[in-house]
Amino acid sequence: MLKKVLKKLELKTDQENFIKLREEAFNLGRHYVKDKGRVFDFLLCTEEIYSNSYMHAYESNGTIEISFFIEGNFIGVSIKDLGVGISDEYIYEELKIKDETAESGRGLFIVKSLSDKMNINKNKDRGTEVIFYFERI
Repeated sequence: MLKKVLKKLELKTDQENFIKLREEAFNLGRHYVKDKGRVFDFLLCTEEIYSNSYMHAYESNGTIEISFFIEGNFIGVSIKDLGVGISDEYIYEELKIKDETAESGRGLFIVKSLSDKMNINKNKDRGTEVIFYFERI
């Protein structure tokens, strides 16, 4: 299926760029997410995956690639880092919250629960890409 890229960003892992990403996600969500009641879900999913990359991928500052795109009946978001990589348990096992107070896996669980679909791609050397989709107008 053909992808139409709406916006591509390469952001350093800092608070200023988190705010920039938030604004972009909100604006694109307002225009493309079909159910306007789910725009904040779209925003939350974007924030959660960016935060995972920000907090877990790098020991110090790194760069995160974000792409907003249209694919079929969906608006998609790809968030990719070149950090330490994600544990296989989050890719191959059913995502569940084992402990509500634990940080581990909670963001992915939220995104999987709120989005229409989600894929996790692990680079065999380094890095992780999380792609999630919401039905679009």
